[in-house]
Amino acid sequence: MMKKFFLFLLVLSLIVFGIRVNAQCATAGSVTTTITTTANTCAGNGTITATFSSAINTTIQLLKGGTIVQSVIAPTSPHTFTNLQPGTDYQVKIVCSIDNSIVYSNNNPITVADSYIPISNADISISNVCTNFTQGGTFTVNNVTGGTPNYMYLIVKSLDPAFPDQPLNYVTSNVLNVTEFGTYQIRVRDACGNYKTFTKELNASLAPVKFYFNVNKSCGTNIATIGHAWSVDANTDQGIDLQNHINAGGLMLEIYEQASNGSCAPQGAALYTGTYTGSSFTMPLAPSKKYYVKTTSPCGLIATYCWDTAFLEVVDFSTSTSISGCGTSETMVINGDAISAWTYPVNVVVKNSSGTQVYTTTLTAAGTGWSSSVLPLDTYTVTYSDTCSPVTTLTKTVEDPANAGTPTLSLQYVGYICDNGNQIATHTVTGTAQVIVRILGYFSDYANATLTILSGPSNVGVAGYSPNGEYWAWSNMLPGDYTVAVTSCGVTNIYPFTVDSSSLLQQSVTSTGTSYCSGGGTISSTKIYNGGYPSTVELYNASNLSTPIATDVNGYFANIPAGTYVTKLKVTSWCNQSYYIDGNTVLLTDSNTGPSITASTGVICEDSAGVPLATGSAYLDIAGVSPYEIQYRVAGSTGAYAIINTSSSSLQIDNLTANTTYEIILKDACGGSFPSTIQIKTMGNLAASNTAQSCPGSPYTLIMPYYAGAVYQWLDSSGNVLSNTRTYTFPNYAAANDGTYTCKITWSTCVTRFVNLTLNSTVCGAPIGGACYKPATTGTGAIPTKHGITSLGRAGADNGNWPMVRTGAWTALESKTKGFVMNRVVNPSTDIANPAKGMMVYDTTVNCLKINTDGTASGWKCFSTQTCPTVN
Repeated sequence: MMKKFFLFLLVLSLIVFGIRVNAQCATAGSVTTTITTTANTCAGNGTITATFSSAINTTIQLLKGGTIVQSVIAPTSPHTFTNLQPGTDYQVKIVCSIDNSIVYSNNNPITVADSYIPISNADISISNVCTNFTQGGTFTVNNVTGGTPNYMYLIVKSLDPAFPDQPLNYVTSNVLNVTEFGTYQIRVRDACGNYKTFTKELNASLAPVKFYFNVNKSCGTNIATIGHAWSVDANTDQGIDLQNHINAGGLMLEIYEQASNGSCAPQGAALYTGTYTGSSFTMPLAPSKKYYVKTTSPCGLIATYCWDTAFLEVVDFSTSTSISGCGTSETMVINGDAISAWTYPVNVVVKNSSGTQVYTTTLTAAGTGWSSSVLPLDTYTVTYSDTCSPVTTLTKTVEDPANAGTPTLSLQYVGYICDNGNQIATHTVTGTAQVIVRILGYFSDYANATLTILSGPSNVGVAGYSPNGEYWAWSNMLPGDYTVAVTSCGVTNIYPFTVDSSSLLQQSVTSTGTSYCSGGGTISSTKIYNGGYPSTVELYNASNLSTPIATDVNGYFANIPAGTYVTKLKVTSWCNQSYYIDGNTVLLTDSNTGPSITASTGVICEDSAGVPLATGSAYLDIAGVSPYEIQYRVAGSTGAYAIINTSSSSLQIDNLTANTTYEIILKDACGGSFPSTIQIKTMGNLAASNTAQSCPGSPYTLIMPYYAGAVYQWLDSSGNVLSNTRTYTFPNYAAANDGTYTCKITWSTCVTRFVNLTLNSTVCGAPIGGACYKPATTGTGAIPTKHGITSLGRAGADNGNWPMVRTGAWTALESKTKGFVMNRVVNPSTDIANPAKGMMVYDTTVNCLKINTDGTASGWKCFSTQTCPTVN
């Protein structure tokens, strides 16, 4: 009985308690709530504000994704939730504090917008470079795009844009000074703590210099005047014009005597310290004539080296003779020079074989030459004497030219001659030489002789350029054997000479880009130029090839914005005549543009006989930020990708299945990707890009299309290598350049192709690649052709009068859909034992139709001057 009574009391208590709880909570849905938000602008600073009507025992809750993230009991209206990240899944509930299942109001969903824009760019300028003979410079950061001010800055010399952050080393100044050249990472951090890193290069704009000098002595003193000097780049030993250094403040010099133990080190006090700005200066002479020199460029780059002037301090002079006239009227002139080893002034005396003085002059400075009066042929003495005490004197004998012996030709290779009067062509053609010819021995009227090329690979009929009557010069001479007609005093003699391949002009520029994730990058070039004129590399925006945006002697361009660029080699003769050699296109990317496969070629490899193999190779040109990851597999397959990691901008993938398409994914260091496909297929016959014939007197360029991975080589009809690039330029085309040119295109050891191109300037501007170069001979005197094979459905006198209309042939073949296959021979010169004049075969080695011109093994020539009637 007691147990039942207890249960009754418990149930009664629960009922009373429930009535009391419900009595302390308002009715569900009884609260009105209005929500406002502010967007996130920096590191989770968004807000949600709830304005609500009153109710008893309230709790306000903030939920995100269904989970309570903040809860406040007895809030005051309005209530604001702070420090919120952006999101679209927020929810605000107002519930009863005693029973959270009673919901007074529910606002869902609520969005906190994201108005934060990360730092995306900044203008970073470079200044104070190569000033005050110090290294380094100043980076100034302006116009930061994105982020939340205020900004702070960090600069680190590093190649790694992802270097560990250094929070304690940030500064508030946007002007960042550094004391070294190199690659820098500039990190900009905003008030939210987010940052972006920009890669910039700081380079010396002026090279370190080796300064070489002559010493001009004065009588009775050990003090010398340093007047004549020349300079070279201390890194490359190539001559440079010091004017740019002088314009930037000059060249700091410290000159000492070299250590007596032979080491390249200073000894004793400085003989000279100062800044060279182009003017002469004085200093004591070193007794040993050996000097230790230290130079500091305006960029703070230091060069130290030793310079032995002993060979320059040997008093000497040289003479030459110029002969004019014929027979009894023949005369001579003696020419002399003035070197710096003499102490000036210097008296010059010329005497004949009888000891009679016939000419005298006084030289006042080095570098001033002299020429005697017109003299009869004789043996003379030339004496130089200074005015010091004791006197320094030197006498040399000039032999009678008539006793010089039988004339012979002397050949010298140069590359620097030019003429503003266009009497000699500027040396511009790759694979050619510029030569000067002198006549050694006795030769009448030497100064007025004419030399004209009679035969040879080039310049036939061209007279030699003789600016001073001492030599004759020709430009753009192809290697090979020549004959030259030498005419003097009405007599012509023929002499042979040979231009070999030892000093041929080579000129090209190949450029590559290094991109940075932060934007742009650098372009570096491999410049090849062995000529005698100054040369530079110019950088162009691909959208404007008429105006360069930058110039550098070596083709190095730093801090270039992302984009597409083209390089050119510019060569300017000493006569200020310029020409260009095309370089290549370079693509710079960043994290926004992403990587790219700019060119690709897939080829099936072949054996030595040209038979396709079962495998091939893919060649890719890559642009992006290295290092790269390349994934590839057969297109459509579900197998795993093969992976190659590389930092190279070109890639060769071998052992791929022939006649198969592969899918490729390129990934770069910025996280970007680029999908592509490539088919491994037979490389068909190729053709040059030229569409019109060459014209005399105008520039003309042989050009092949660009193929990724290909190596190009242009050859002339004699097999001489003209160029190892896909273009070969004639800056001023001449009729002597007419002939057949061959381009050899090779993809590693995989496959090789040959392209023949015949130039004929007599049909200037005519299309290349048509059926004929010139009309056929179709005279009525020839007998009719009575045999033929046609696929055009016509034959007989009543059906087009074919083949009789094709007069003068044994047989005629005619089709628009079928071809005639000649006998294919690997090497006609060796494979055909008894060739006949007019025999025709197809040479599979050089890929051309050949005809034998003389019935000998050497008479096989590519059949390149086609002739045929118009085919209707």
